[in-house]
Amino acid sequence: MKEYKIIKQKGKFLGDADKEFETILNNYAREGWEVQSTISLPHSNLFKVILVRDKSR
Repeated sequence: MKEYKIIKQKGKFLGDADKEFETILNNYAREGWEVQSTISLPHSNLFKVILVRDKSR
């Protein structure tokens, strides 16, 4: 069985903001999460990432 998590990044990917989001993604990866897909809404700074991992961890 799988479980899913949606995380979001608000703002532009410039300077420290992209590094912070990279750190967040790496922390989730250490917990076994993998990026399944990304969503970027048009005319918005909202960016979402869908993560997945085996629930039986």
